Amino acid sequence: MKSRSGKSKKQEQPPVETPAKGRERKRGIQLPILNPNATLFYLCAFGILVYIYQQWNTTSIPHTPPTLGFVTPWNKPINNPKVDILSPVWYEVNQEITGEPQKLDLYPNQLVFPRYNINGEYPVEKLLDHITKHEYKGIVLEATLLLHRNPEYISNLVKKLKSAIKVILVCSPHEQLSPDSVYSIPADYFAVMTYDYNDGRIGGNSPLPWVANTMSRLKRLVPPHKLLVGIPFYGYKHKGTLGGKMTAQAEAVVNRDVIEWKEGAQEVYQSDIQEQFYIKQGYTVVFPNEEFIKKRVEYAKREGFGISIWEIGQGAPTFYDALK
Repeated sequence: MKSRSGKSKKQEQPPVETPAKGRERKRGIQLPILNPNATLFYLCAFGILVYIYQQWNTTSIPHTPPTLGFVTPWNKPINNPKVDILSPVWYEVNQEITGEPQKLDLYPNQLVFPRYNINGEYPVEKLLDHITKHEYKGIVLEATLLLHRNPEYISNLVKKLKSAIKVILVCSPHEQLSPDSVYSIPADYFAVMTYDYNDGRIGGNSPLPWVANTMSRLKRLVPPHKLLVGIPFYGYKHKGTLGGKMTAQAEAVVNRDVIEWKEGAQEVYQSDIQEQFYIKQGYTVVFPNEEFIKKRVEYAKREGFGISIWEIGQGAPTFYDALK
């Protein structure tokens, strides 16, 4: 027979291997001979890719649905690395943008998306200039009145902002679903305010069955990973008994208000709605506990939702134990 060079080549019989040699050959690893220049090229390329990934990973929203935590000036924030994005309520937008950024103590890879509360049709270019000036990678947009007065303005605003930054839109859980509803606005995420439940009776602030029904309805129109379930770190103090009719405006309470007040109170946990109550002296306080947080986090994870916390300065430090 002839070889590839065209020269005659004597046909050789393959060597006969003993079992020992056969096993030895199978265990052996044959390494290719690499060109030194090619090796250097691949190493440099790998290093560049690692650097790009690290830079991207520190300025982008996590791949899994994020945990968003609001920060207010009237409660000292209890930060935690389990919160992916902090949203300080710094800016009010009327005819001008008012508010100033404050120093935040951040964990590695934690992002800051300040909230802009928009109360009027502010020029998009001026808003984008303000965001660019402060080098924000994203914002949380709240525009409760405008979403109903002029949803087209908000939709166009979000579209233009998204060319430069990430946008999280705060939305009511009571919105009607339709092809042109607020949930059709092309935001990156929707922070759903699944709290402040009120059926006219003294009861839960965020009953889990109501939360589940609300989110199930919303995900018919919005992919689950774009929906953030609202979890309150606050509660209410009602005058009256549990289950009774509301006769007066409830008082919002936070952890520091409840710590002393619940001493000596009757504790009631309603497992059907996953809510904790403290009853004393003719008053009923509804306030989260660790089980309350745990059940809602488990639900969000099971359904593929993210989480939106209002707000991280109101709750107990142990609340974070239940987060992912």
